[in-house]
Amino acid sequence: EDRAALVHALNARHFAILAPDTLEERMAISLELAHLAQARGDRELLLQSLPWRVADLLALGHVQAADEAIEQADQMASTLRQPLYLWYVSVFRALRAQMQGLAAQGEELAEVAHTLGQRVQPDGAAVYWGAQHFMIRWDQGRLAETIVALTDLAARFPAMPVLRCLRALALWHGDRVDEAASELAQLCADQAAALPWDQLWLGAVATLAELAILLADQTHAALLYEMLLPYGGRNVMMGVPNCLGAAATYLGGLTALLDRPEEARQHFEVGLMINAQLGILPFLARTQFGYAMLLLHNDQPADRAQALNLLRQAQATAEQVGMAGLLGQIESLLTQIPSTTTPVRALETNPAGLTQRELEVLRLITTGHSTKAMAAKLVISVPTVERHITHIYEKLGVGSRAEATAFALRQGLA
Repeated sequence: EDRAALVHALNARHFAILAPDTLEERMAISLELAHLAQARGDRELLLQSLPWRVADLLALGHVQAADEAIEQADQMASTLRQPLYLWYVSVFRALRAQMQGLAAQGEELAEVAHTLGQRVQPDGAAVYWGAQHFMIRWDQGRLAETIVALTDLAARFPAMPVLRCLRALALWHGDRVDEAASELAQLCADQAAALPWDQLWLGAVATLAELAILLADQTHAALLYEMLLPYGGRNVMMGVPNCLGAAATYLGGLTALLDRPEEARQHFEVGLMINAQLGILPFLARTQFGYAMLLLHNDQPADRAQALNLLRQAQATAEQVGMAGLLGQIESLLTQIPSTTTPVRALETNPAGLTQRELEVLRLITTGHSTKAMAAKLVISVPTVERHITHIYEKLGVGSRAEATAFALRQGLA
């Protein structure tokens, strides 16, 4: 009876503290529950602790222990014929396939999990499938296809604003930039008060950070950076079904946007290490690409050489994973980067001190490219192009495209 009371208390405590800052305590509770279950020979109790134990292990970077727990749960759930835990096992197998960049296998396993889940927990199965479908389509460069499903899920489950975060990122990828920006502003209002302090919080913040970077929204980037910073060494888990890779990768992108390149370098280095060590290939490729973009923006010969190396690594990773969207961005960028032996345009031909990216934008202005066309050609967002144009106008002391074009022609920049 005492042990039964302790088990009940530990389960209640674990559920009550599902939040980002209690990970170590939750892990300790999970381990104690496992020891109690083994002492009692209680396989059902072992299964009860499975979902959050695996998620906590992955968040801490203990991939091998997580895989062993999944295998153990699979054997027990099959023996006991527990459909609920067979569903959880399928969800985790889909998650692990996605982390390893096995897109086709991950999608197949996610469908299996959805079918199993509909029989035992229909609402949970719908949310888990929507979340995993989001990750699969993100890797494939087809995130816009998830907008309709996420809109429906967000309406059905208003108490889960993380679904709005996913939808907002999908909106950006669907060229619905204004709607994405509006959602970001609403979700970040009052220090992101809309986001419950629970097991989904960290994943929601990481998703909004990705969106702020794409929108070049420095105001919200500053807020999200401060929120995410305490978890900079963490692998971001969005509850049970999704892994969003190293938090450091998002911190790198945010500090790059905030024009803090040295901090961004440090964060990207951590992101590379964590994603590589844990074998999270899709986010390793994204980290390599983001780091390369930072180095190219710095426009130093040594940085350019490192950026080219990172881009080639990202290209190989993206090809292995089948990340068509990212691969297209990388290949487009590689065609535009001069060789490391090609000298940068002499300083006397750049009297305004424009960065390499600003020079590229200025040359496109002189050839009559629209803002949207520039974004497509340079593989960056429209707001980022607009930000570059603002900086160009400030540096050149001009107020229009015509004046910028005239300046470029006079100085031989076009």
